Amino acid sequence: MGAAYEPRSGYADPHGVISGFADGAKKYRARIRQNCLVIGVNFDNRGQARVETSRDVIETPVVVNASGAWVNKVAVLSGHRFPAEAIREQDTVFDAVGRDGERIEIVVYDGPTRLYYRPEGRDLLLIGRDNIEPEYVDPDDFNKKEDMDFVLDVLERMQRRWPDFENAKLFRGWGCLYCITPDWMPILDRHPDVPGYFICTGMSGHGFKLAPAVGEMMAELIMTGSCEEPDISDYRLTRFDKGDLIQSVFGTGFQG
Repeated sequence: MGAAYEPRSGYADPHGVISGFADGAKKYRARIRQNCLVIGVNFDNRGQARVETSRDVIETPVVVNASGAWVNKVAVLSGHRFPAEAIREQDTVFDAVGRDGERIEIVVYDGPTRLYYRPEGRDLLLIGRDNIEPEYVDPDDFNKKEDMDFVLDVLERMQRRWPDFENAKLFRGWGCLYCITPDWMPILDRHPDVPGYFICTGMSGHGFKLAPAVGEMMAELIMTGSCEEPDISDYRLTRFDKGDLIQSVFGTGFQG
């Protein structure tokens, strides 16, 4: 049995982080439109785009499809489809305090049980599980509640590590979405046939933490035509047609 401990690692509040990103973007004159549905995307022969929304029409030389699990809902509007699919994931939150008042106060990934968990407030524990069999869904029509079979499986797995967890009570749970590709690696590329169309999708559950770096890489690709530091050519769209999928093993490790 081995372990890796990272004292500087942690977690972030998603709502707070996204709000911070939005506020920061506005300082650089970005305009953010919420509750605004894209209903049409058309490119001319020069790659210039006409994006029709539920509010107005936007003409632009650059379109970035970074719509996550909805990537193909947007792609089909311009007659495209990408090798990415939405799958359903689940998370649970338990009221989990040991008999002697002990709590889990760090972020943990437990390979043998395939669980990951972290504190949620003071007395709650957020727990998820690695996907065992992908459940492909329509991102506009899927079960947003937790399955009881999933809850019971999490309980059983957690008790292997923390016997007191048999007394834990489910506080809440939910179903959510990942956007995955055939090799579970992202697509970061310009469309080979449409110069102004860029694809940034398929983060396979890692999008939140990778977003700052991916944003910089996509900005460099859009502004200069390439991103060489780091080289993102492995994440090209055409790798799927050519059978050149990325071979990798997900796991836990550290760098010294």
